[in-house]
Amino acid sequence: MDLGISVLDVFYMMGVVIVKFWWVILILMAPGILNLVIKRMKKDKKIGPHDFSKYALRKSVLTKNELKFYESLKEVVGEKQVIYPR
Repeated sequence: MDLGISVLDVFYMMGVVIVKFWWVILILMAPGILNLVIKRMKKDKKIGPHDFSKYALRKSVLTKNELKFYESLKEVVGEKQVIYPR
């Protein structure tokens, strides 16, 4: 039984369907693509929980010498100027 449809006809019909319904194909493929992107980003550790164990809190922003200099500069300048230490 010969249907009279060649391989080229099948490819032509597939092309027509893709051109007419590209937005449906995009909507159906979007969750899979998004999932792959998220997995890749997690693998690269660009998103997710961060490890702050290598950081420690300091008592002061300034070192002792910087604080001494800041205090003496504050005495000299007085209320005339505002000093921003860091």
